[in-house]
Formats: sequence, C-alpha cells, structure tokens
Amino acid sequence: KVPFHATGALPQRRWFRVALRRAAGPHGRDDVVLAWGAARTGRDGAEMVSARQDRVVALEDVLEIRPGHATPAWWVQAAAQRTLPEPDLCWSLVCKDRTLDVAAETDDDAKSWR
Repeated sequence: KVPFHATGALPQRRWFRVALRRAAGPHGRDDVVLAWGAARTGRDGAEMVSARQDRVVALEDVLEIRPGHATPAWWVQAAAQRTLPEPDLCWSLVCKDRTLDVAAETDDDAKSWR
C-alpha cells in the first residue's frame, strides 16, 4: 500500500481480502468491501494477519481503477525519489473521498487481482 503524505512516507506491506461487511439492523444492506491490514511476523518467523484494525473500502464506492502510477500518491513517491514498482504491478482504486494505491509484489499477484 502506498501512503499519500507530502513527506513521501515509505510504502507499507499489507494484506488484502475481499469480504462481506454485514449491515447493522434487520433492514440494512450488506456491502462487499476490500479490507486490508498490517502484516506482522510472529516469533517463529511466520507471517500473521491481524483483523483488529482492518481498513476497508466498499467496492460500490470505487469510481475508477487507474493502472500504473496515475495518482498523486505515486507522484509523491516519485518526488521523494523512491524506487517505484513497475507500472504493470501498480493500480489505484479511486473513490469520491480517497484513493487506495497498491502494488503487487509479483506479476502473478497482479494478474490475480485483475
């Protein structure tokens, strides 16, 4: 996940999953969301997933998917002289109030999200 900060904070490794967020109450509507959180390493070196502080974007809120380095978060990273992943590994989910800018680690990971 690529953060959007004027200082060009470092990208952070995160896990992602598509999930169903249940609505509260009997007449609410369930949402399909993209959830993500911090990946942590346990004492044995195995990667653990924490669901306590998941962040989410409802997929119905996504207005556009931009491939490559086509949003301000990527431009901030470039201006901070960070090494950017290949554009084919990157995309941004553009919503009304935010973007979610991500990069896959491998071509196979990128293909599975397309």
